[in-house]
Amino acid sequence: MLCREFVGRSPVGKTVELELCVHNARIVRVSLSGDFFVFPESCVDSFERLLRGCCSEECIEAAFENISSSCRALGFDWDWVKNIVLNVWREAIGS
Repeated sequence: MLCREFVGRSPVGKTVELELCVHNARIVRVSLSGDFFVFPESCVDSFERLLRGCCSEECIEAAFENISSSCRALGFDWDWVKNIVLNVWREAIGS
């Protein structure tokens, strides 16, 4: 299992921390935290649950489509986080 972390500031200045652990190209653990807000509060758990098990860009994109349609984020844009997840995932699988 290979774990990668991202810590950075969103374009509006909020801190976003992401940990992604991958085994055989499959996301086995994901954690999203920072000084932002999401509504409803259960969205971070839903986000993490939707990404666990993904092993393709299509799965990751579908997870973000689902979460961005049902959850509101204050402090970052879901597309910005999607690009980070995709980049971290690609780095973890070596592509």
